[in-house]
Amino acid sequence: MEAVIVIATIVSCLLIILVYLQSAQAKTNGSSILGNENVELFENAKARGVDRIIMWSTGFLTVLFFILVIVSQIL
Repeated sequence: MEAVIVIATIVSCLLIILVYLQSAQAKTNGSSILGNENVELFENAKARGVDRIIMWSTGFLTVLFFILVIVSQIL
């Protein structure tokens, strides 16, 4: 059980780092919620290169983190 908690802690730290590495494009998408102007809501942009790797890694680590938390609660 302690190993699961240690792994979950490492995954959460990696998740924090990956979220900070998100591109400026993700920050402008969030600014549409805050009401900033100069934001095109329906622009068609795909993540490419490093942004795509960071996006997929963030999603994978998020799912892994939730699984680890559930497993740690069951054990």
